[in-house]
Order: sequence, then structure tokens, then C-alpha cells
Amino acid sequence: MGLDISYQALPVHAPFFSWATSDPDMGEQLQFLSWVFQHSREEREELRTRPRLHRERLLDEVDRLLAMDPQLTRRALSPGRHWDMLNYLLSGARSGDDADGDDLGDIAVRGEASMGPYAVASQGNSLCWTKPETVRIVSEWLRGLSNSDLAKQFDAKRMTEAGVYKMREDADNGLRDQVLQDIDGLRLFYADAAQAGYGVLVCLL
Repeated sequence: MGLDISYQALPVHAPFFSWATSDPDMGEQLQFLSWVFQHSREEREELRTRPRLHRERLLDEVDRLLAMDPQLTRRALSPGRHWDMLNYLLSGARSGDDADGDDLGDIAVRGEASMGPYAVASQGNSLCWTKPETVRIVSEWLRGLSNSDLAKQFDAKRMTEAGVYKMREDADNGLRDQVLQDIDGLRLFYADAAQAGYGVLVCLL
């Protein structure tokens, strides 16, 4: 078992925000949102044959949004357990360096703010939301970063001492390259979300 992170781009007109702030039952369902989007129509219909409390409302909303934008199935990203390694490389505060103004690296990885009091994953982590205007800023910021510069910050010993999740002091360049590929994925994901005018839901669970 471990903590994995996932990202889902979403339009702001979805009802998920009212669920997060006023509906405890549906707020809890939001942790499954990106997972449901990744299912084919046939798989989502099969999920309906195995009913769970409140899931049908979630499936109905996913179907409604996909009818409006079928590309939502690919407007997602799952770097898994590398999230804290990403955060260390991108966030000045996480790596121990001073962060000037808003820590865009931390926002890119962890999200801008809690989505609401009822949007909480099973492990107790708040689901976070980054609004569309911030997504555009983050996208521009990520585009300006150099992977070669980020690679120089990947110091397994320092990262282990900093308590970076799932980091090992004997980690080799293979892990570094995987994390840099995740940053490439994050860069492409935010560029696509920004172009669509969407916000981003961040789930750590």
C-alpha cells in the first residue's frame, strides 16, 4: 500500500464543487472521479451492475461531461508514487530553498487549495483544486523549466535526508529519468488543461 497521486482536468461548471462543500456522501465519491473517467463506456455500464452507495450519481455526471467533451478521458495524469520527488524538484519550499511569491511548483504537484470540507480521500487527504486561471500560469511556468537544470537537483542522498516519499539513497539515474519523464507528462497535461480552459482536480490517495 502507498500514496499515489492523480490529476484530472475538469470544466468549472461541473457540480463537483457543490458536492465538495455541501454533500458529504458525494464529496467522498470525488476521489474516484479520475478512475471512473478512465473506464470505457462498456466498463462504466458494467460498474452500474455492481451498485455502490452514491456511485450512480457519479457515473451519471461523468457520462454527461463526456458527452460534452469526450477528450476528458485523456485529460488526466497519474505519476503514481513519484509525487513527492516531483514536488522536491519543482517546489522551492519542499527542497528547502526559498520560494518567491506563490510556490508554483507546489501548486503544480499538490494543487492550489482544498476543494471543500467533504472532498476527502479515504486516507484523510484533502482533494485539491487548481482554478483555470492558475492552471494557465502553472502551464507557462512549467514550459519555461529546463529538464537538464532539474536533473542537477536530483540528489538521492539529499532527497532521502529530506524525507522524500519512496526515495532511496542508492537510487540511480534510472529513477531520475523516470521522474523527469513524469515532469514532461505534467508539462503536457497542464498545457492541454490550460488550452481547454479547465481547472485541475488533484487526488492523493
